[in-house]
Amino acid sequence: MNIDSIKNYPAGTLAKQRHKGMLEYRQKSAGLCESKSVKKNNNYNGSFTGLNVAAVAGSINTEKSATMLDKILTLCDKHTVIAQNLVALFLAAGLRPLAIMSLPGQKKDKDDKIYASGHSIASGLIGFAFSSIVMYPLGRAVEKTKGAVKDANAAIELMKDSSKLTKEQMEAIDSLKKKYKLNNILDIENVKIFKKLKETYNVKTLGDLEHSKAFKNVTKILDMAPDVFIFGVLKAMLTVALIPPILKYVFGIEKKKAPQTPKPEVSSNNTTTPPPAIPKPEIEKFAGGLK
Repeated sequence: MNIDSIKNYPAGTLAKQRHKGMLEYRQKSAGLCESKSVKKNNNYNGSFTGLNVAAVAGSINTEKSATMLDKILTLCDKHTVIAQNLVALFLAAGLRPLAIMSLPGQKKDKDDKIYASGHSIASGLIGFAFSSIVMYPLGRAVEKTKGAVKDANAAIELMKDSSKLTKEQMEAIDSLKKKYKLNNILDIENVKIFKKLKETYNVKTLGDLEHSKAFKNVTKILDMAPDVFIFGVLKAMLTVALIPPILKYVFGIEKKKAPQTPKPEVSSNNTTTPPPAIPKPEIEKFAGGLK
């Protein structure tokens, strides 16, 4: 190392140069910020809002899907038979015709495919209409009974601590009083229909009735069993009877009859004609013996 190359600077010279350079850098930076060439945007916002908009849109779509799912689950819980027939209608009137029409085949099979697709759609519509018309009132009656028991039990539970009742709860209790013509809501246990239900299921209170497994099973059976065991045969007979007119007058489809082959004619007389005689050999021409 060449020691002579090291210059002997006076003390404090390096520090002064360092402070002077930093000061010049700050002044240049300040001048750059104050330069007219840099345009300021007063509407600029430091936060990036694109992600927030996407998050809000996602939350709205999530809420819509959750609401739709809640409606579907409510339908499946309260009207199980109608929900089942909706699924059957979707399969019979949607997926099955698509599957039939997408089958490979010749052009002459197109009419058969159209007829089979129309048959499937008609059967789905008839089954859904019959079940909705017949089973919807039964489902409503079962749901009404379950709802009445639930509301009555909820009113009794609320009256145990009447000091914390809200205005909406008081209005609900008053409506129950008017409905069952009661002066005290606690007397709802002695209403005729609730008394009969408690005797039927061998329970003491409406709370026990609401949580009774037997009561839940019976209401579920009443909601589903008639469609299968009672009205199932009638629905099948009605479907078979109504499919041809629906196909003909609604969809304009009519199954073509196959051409009939001519049958052999049968004589009206039962007597059979004798078979033709077989010609005998001319034995007479044969001459034998002594002449």
